Amino acid sequence: MSDTHPPQPMPPAHENATRSRHWSDWLLSAAALLISAVSLWVAFDTQKSNRALVAEAAWPFVQVYTSGGNDTPRVLTLNMSNAGIGPAKIKSFEVFWNGHAYASTAALMKDCCGLTQADGMLGTSSVAGTVLRPGDSVPLIRFVQSDANEASWSAFRAQRFKLTHRICFCSVLDECWLTRPQALADTQDLEPPKVDACPMPAVSFAD
Repeated sequence: MSDTHPPQPMPPAHENATRSRHWSDWLLSAAALLISAVSLWVAFDTQKSNRALVAEAAWPFVQVYTSGGNDTPRVLTLNMSNAGIGPAKIKSFEVFWNGHAYASTAALMKDCCGLTQADGMLGTSSVAGTVLRPGDSVPLIRFVQSDANEASWSAFRAQRFKLTHRICFCSVLDECWLTRPQALADTQDLEPPKVDACPMPAVSFAD
């Protein structure tokens, strides 16, 4: 007598189709979710790169330098320029001599150089609250030598390198930098610290 088992019933065809459809739907959903995540990451990374490129294209770099003294007529200048590739909004400008902050050229020139009367040979410019375009240069102080001011002019020629300045400037995207106090005789700081907003100085150099 042989052992025989009755044949097991096969699952209905619709059950196999349901299982197959379930796995197919799950795979399609997972693939769609993965594609969405990758697309979102690519879009975010592209936006971040675009912002960085725009910021680089709008980057300003403000510096102060002195020139002159050997020309004819003999002229000494203290200049501010934008050596960056984007406009610079000058929020504040400070000038110090012997650790003291000055609000005007007249007070500075009197203390540092003994100049009591400009006699028309001293020119000044105000920069706080202005915009410097790329490549622009503004003479903050322009001092022309004359017979009447020779002693003061010679004093300024020496003392100008002891002047210290600090500038806060922003790009058109409102990225701002506050330079460290820096003497004209020092090497230019090429990486001034970024700030969220420019602080108002206690004494701002007006002209």
